[in-house]
Formats: sequence, C-alpha cells, structure tokens
Amino acid sequence: MVIIIPIKPIAKGRPRFSNGHTYTPQRTRDYEAEIARYMEQAVIENDWICDDSPIAIRVQFSFKSKKADFHTSRPDLDNLYKAITDAGNGILYNDDSQIFRATIEKFKVNEDRVVIEINRWV
Repeated sequence: MVIIIPIKPIAKGRPRFSNGHTYTPQRTRDYEAEIARYMEQAVIENDWICDDSPIAIRVQFSFKSKKADFHTSRPDLDNLYKAITDAGNGILYNDDSQIFRATIEKFKVNEDRVVIEINRWV
C-alpha cells in the first residue's frame, strides 16, 4: 500500500517535562494526528487489516525546494521517521515494533510531502 501525504514533514519533538509529568509537544501531537487521518483513509480505501504481521516500510520525506537534491540538513532523518511510525500504531500495525525492515529517505523536490510504502509479510 502506498500513502501520499501532502504535508511538510516535521520531526518528532522531544518529550517535555512539567510538574513531574512527561508530555509530547502539541506541534508533534497535531502532526501525528494529521498523518494518522491520512493513514486511516488509506486503510479504508485499500482494505488494509491492522494485525501482528511483520512489516516492511519505506518512507520518503520531501521538502519543497527550487533545486532538487538530497536533503542533508535538519530535521534529522530518525526524528522524522519516528513521528510517522508512532502515528501508524494501531492503524497500519498493532505496534511499530513489528517493522523489521525500513528504508528512509529525505529529498529536496518541488513540493512538501511524505510518501509511505508499507508491505505486510505473511
């Protein structure tokens, strides 16, 4: 299944601490919720079943630029990826620990977007 999300990629924010509690920054919560909405729609359109199967995933992060190239500056690739895999919990798979293979890339292209290609291995 391929999911194309026309949104500027955002890295997962570090947990914040306040009054003895840990919380995820609002910007990260909003971004993951938006990503999850696209995932939920793709699940419906493709009859995808969320289960315990091993998962292979490819995620491409594209940042709008006049010059096409590799995106080698911030945000960090691992923090971009973590926001996507966390958003997929309970929608694409029961838990992101099911992902056994991942290909992650970031580019400068003509538009902001995230493309997720996911395959179930049964």
